[in-house]
Amino acid sequence: MRERNGMPNRLGNTQIDRFIEDGFVKIEGAFPKEIAAQARSILWKDTGCDPDDPATWIKPVIRLSDYPQEPFRIAAQPHRGTRPRFMAQPPLLPSGLLSLHRASLDYSPVEMAIRQALDLAAT
Repeated sequence: MRERNGMPNRLGNTQIDRFIEDGFVKIEGAFPKEIAAQARSILWKDTGCDPDDPATWIKPVIRLSDYPQEPFRIAAQPHRGTRPRFMAQPPLLPSGLLSLHRASLDYSPVEMAIRQALDLAAT
């Protein structure tokens, strides 16, 4: 696994397993803590909820609009040139046809998640 700026350029098996199990993966040092604090402050304000008052957390999901401004732009794409630029997340399309049954057992993370949800993980 090659690294870029000290960070692996892809997830390891343990991280993939955690993503399938938990629905997220924590990547230490992906961006500075200060940027995370600024982003968190903006998101809490925009939700209308109080981070210190769970009684305000009444909705299971709150959808927010896009955030192309700072600090989100910094977190999404570190500035390495003379002009900052924003790069959106590319679509997460499969590299080929999905297969839930293959002899090689070499499943993609998406296939592993689907197999687990359908209780096919042990077969």
